[in-house]
Amino acid sequence: MFGIAAPGVLKAESVGDLGTMMEMPSRKLIGPAHLGDSAGHWKMDSVRISRPNVKKDDWRNFLSLVERVLLINETYEVKSQPDFLSFKLDAVHPVRLQECQNFIVPNANCPSRGSMHIKCRFTSRLFYAQLIQLRPLDWGKFQIKLENRERISYHYIEGYFEGAMASCCQATMKGEPLIFPYISKVSVDQVSRCTMTQDSNLRLPGSIEPNGLKNYLRGLLNSYFKIYLTEHLYEPPC
Repeated sequence: MFGIAAPGVLKAESVGDLGTMMEMPSRKLIGPAHLGDSAGHWKMDSVRISRPNVKKDDWRNFLSLVERVLLINETYEVKSQPDFLSFKLDAVHPVRLQECQNFIVPNANCPSRGSMHIKCRFTSRLFYAQLIQLRPLDWGKFQIKLENRERISYHYIEGYFEGAMASCCQATMKGEPLIFPYISKVSVDQVSRCTMTQDSNLRLPGSIEPNGLKNYLRGLLNSYFKIYLTEHLYEPPC
């Protein structure tokens, strides 16, 4: 049911101080012939639905939302007791899309119009982040917290994000349904290497082998995105 976005790209405008660069797939869909007809209707489970009329500005809004997620600078606890690790993404170097897959699903909020679900792979050469460890210590009658901070560099990242452009039956002035973007997942599945200072004062789990540190730090990055999207879930308002 997946279709690869058509060849050819449109350049998206830069958003944010970091100037993240992203390429925007064209809105034409390529999919199995039996799924669509010449009028742009799709048949799924005997339900006839129309492909949302995604315009250039809709793609730009969707990619701006992706950038907003990738450029977040909040601090979240990603590992509780006994590690007490919090994570903060400091900077993201240019992100580039490699390919996007898309498919149309029925929309309960607007049965006459389907929603376009999207999965795009991306690469970036560098992410900077901070790990903060705030460990409680008993000092006589007092309890204090010891804070250690460490900067991490993630080199050459590969991953993907998932989201959708949902049609709402609420119409525009032109009589077309409104299209709202949302992001449901950001995942980093490969990192070339991660660097930290050798004399780090962070207390990481002793079970981590030297060769396993990269995967551990990649997991913290994914937990960060997951927590953020859970707390600030971008969903269409209809």
